Order: sequence, then C-alpha cells, then structure tokens
Amino acid sequence: MLEVVLSVRPASSRQDIKILKDGTVKAFLKSVPEKGKANRELIKFVARILDIRRCCVKIKSGRKSQKKKLCIENVSAGEFMRAVEKFQK
Repeated sequence: MLEVVLSVRPASSRQDIKILKDGTVKAFLKSVPEKGKANRELIKFVARILDIRRCCVKIKSGRKSQKKKLCIENVSAGEFMRAVEKFQK
C-alpha cells in the first residue's frame, strides 16, 4: 500500500495535480471544503488519474486539513509518479 502526503488547494479554478521541485505533491480542486466535498473530489480525481477504483484510495489523515495523507492500494510509487507526470502533459 502506497502512502502519499500531499497539499490540497480547494476552491481552485482548476483541477490539477503537480509534483513540486522539493518533491511535494500539490492537488488543486474545484470543490469547496464543505461537508467533505473537496475530500470526495480528491479521491475521485486521484482514482481517475491512476485508473483505479475509488475504493482503493482512502484519506488516512488530514480530513479537515490542507495537508493530507492518502493510502492507495495496488499502486507503486513509480506508477503514481508516472501517472501524475502523464496528467501534467
């Protein structure tokens, strides 16, 4: 199981994910952080770019924070990095 720590920017004008030069993963979401909307969008978005089922992506910590730790099943760190880089192109 892969654990990914990322920074989330809700209520953004776009849906995007980037790996910054320092190795930080940053996700931009259109949903507002109310009633778990941004968390649900994050799970759907990550599952879509990795081409896996949503049930394989879980928020381990940071439900009410901009810093979140995701647990992703059946995906290696290399596969995650390649999927994010492919999404950016």
